[in-house]
Formats: sequence, structure tokens, C-alpha cells
Amino acid sequence: MNDKAAGAWSLPSPWRDVRVAVVVPTYNEAGNIGELAERIFALDLPNLRLIIADDDSPDGTGALADDLAKDANDDRPDRMVVLHRKVKEGIGRAHIAGMLAALARGDEYVVQMDGDLSHRPEYIPHLLGTILATQAGVVPICASSWGARSSRCRSTSRNATPAPARSASRPGGVHAHPVRAALRRARRR
Repeated sequence: MNDKAAGAWSLPSPWRDVRVAVVVPTYNEAGNIGELAERIFALDLPNLRLIIADDDSPDGTGALADDLAKDANDDRPDRMVVLHRKVKEGIGRAHIAGMLAALARGDEYVVQMDGDLSHRPEYIPHLLGTILATQAGVVPICASSWGARSSRCRSTSRNATPAPARSASRPGGVHAHPVRAALRRARRR
């Protein structure tokens, strides 16, 4: 485990063995993608898969992600997947593409993260432990809860959580923040 993963929890078996995908939409994240992948793969989660959904980044993020995937997949086949989307359709559609790829590969849980290192990968075991212990369908997180560079999560943000998600994520009247990342239980219909 590297120094960055030192703050990560180690989950007990069988929790640490669940199939979890980390979906990261990218656009011009060439400066971050290497560190992000390194920190994700340092986690003590042997069945973790990283799915990058790149929106044709002009800075070469997609090609860099392909190189990282080649190395990661030498360790374990299909450990890292890169989805090359031909047009920039936005973060929402990129998340959906990544979630569909996770479902197609049989992943049980999906973590949504940003590619700019605003979410600390070391918190993934915390999220996984929470969802497994509570049997929740989703664990929404404000970026500031992940040790983000910016500590502000405002409901006036252009990426604010839609009203149905806000009310679903505030049982007991707890104030809801915009969802910047989330862990979801993957279900097929």
C-alpha cells in the first residue's frame, strides 16, 4: 500500500471481495489520471475495476488511460476499462455509460468519482463498508466530505442534485448537499 492509501480502511472478508467498479468521467484530465489510477489500485479491494469514460479529451487523457489500462490489465484482466466517447456529451451521460459497462461486467457496486482528484480514492472502502453495513441503495457524498480541494457544496451549484435525489438522500430532515460522488448498488432489471 502506498503512502496515499495509508488512510484507507481495510474491509473484512467477504466485504473486501465484492465486485466494485469506480466510474470516472474524464475530459482533459491527463495531469491527474495517473495519480488517480495509482491511488485506486493501491486500495485493498481485489475485485475493484476502474472504468474511465473519456469524452474525446484533446489533451490525450484517453490515450494515457489506455496505457494505464494495459499495465493494470497485465496484473488482472479487465481491471481497468477505457470507454472512448467520440463527442463531449457531459458528465451525466459519461457516468451512465460507465455504469452500463459496470453492469455488463457483473459488478455489484458502482462508485462515481470525478477525475480531477477532488475525491479521495482512499474513502472508497469507507463508502463500501457503509453501504454493506446499512444495505442502503446509495450513499451520496458531498465533495468536501472526501477531502476535496474546495470545501463548498452549495445547492445553488449548476451540478446541484435534482429534487427527487435530494429528498431521497435526507432521511430525518438532514440537509442534503449536491451529490459530487456516490456509491450505488448495481442492479439489473
